[in-house]
Amino acid sequence: MGVALAHSKDDGSYRGAGGSEVEAALTGVYPYGRYAVNQRLSLWGIAGYGAGTLTLTPDGGIAVETDTDMQMAAAGARGVLIDASAGGGPELAVKSDALLLRMSSDAARDGAGGRLAASDADVTWLRLGLEGTWRGIATGAGLAWSDPASGIAAKLKPRGLLTHEADGFRERGFSGAFAWDPTPGSDRGPSLTLTQTLGASASDGVNALFREGAPTRLAAKDTGGPDRRRFEAKFGYGTGAFGDRLTMTPELGIGLSDGSRDYGVGWRLNPAGGGSSFELRLDATRREAASGGAEPEHGFRLDLKARF
Repeated sequence: MGVALAHSKDDGSYRGAGGSEVEAALTGVYPYGRYAVNQRLSLWGIAGYGAGTLTLTPDGGIAVETDTDMQMAAAGARGVLIDASAGGGPELAVKSDALLLRMSSDAARDGAGGRLAASDADVTWLRLGLEGTWRGIATGAGLAWSDPASGIAAKLKPRGLLTHEADGFRERGFSGAFAWDPTPGSDRGPSLTLTQTLGASASDGVNALFREGAPTRLAAKDTGGPDRRRFEAKFGYGTGAFGDRLTMTPELGIGLSDGSRDYGVGWRLNPAGGGSSFELRLDATRREAASGGAEPEHGFRLDLKARF
């Protein structure tokens, strides 16, 4: 379980009888949780409330500002109907989620007598997916190479979506990775990873239809080519901390894609020797649009993971 705090800001315009610029900002808090009932059934849920402002500025007119608020709740489940045996075999699972969301804004007036009416907008969805897998059988192609003496490893992997209900929807992709860790048996010292991705993600399955933005992607024209490119680089250096009982690792990262540039700095603390009993992580990020037309986005994240 956990809680997320989010702040978003956007602007735009519309044309009707006249024109107007629109600016909106919203700050929300979202507690969430996930629970595994047993090995066959898992549940998750999230709720949220946000408040902010909406500002309309008509062409040649006076800006009108009003308060907005948002309430949302979502829940989902995944249940295994047919479980694969220990030696492999078919598995069938059902996956579903539901969302309820309401946005509203108050009525407002500007100094010249102009009026902005109150408004409400509701969004709901219910999705159901059937997921089938065959445990013990994998198909694909790839090439991996490593040199333990130098700590260098490289990997190449092509991938693609074989069939889909929507005619003409295709996904293909390619990924390559390079890693350098001169002391692979230890979490101390330097480490470097470089990743180049083209096109589709490595493995989607039914999740391709459940992830954010899927309806838009399915409706958009897709040539099927590997036209989505992203390069990522991350460097870290692990050192002893707190009497050498823990490992402290500062990290630097950069990501380059067709639409944006991402920069990040991080700090990680975990038990010496790579133990997974707990991990404390701090990350700060900056995203810039490749075109340079939008304001940069900044983010900060704090994660604490513990196993009891």
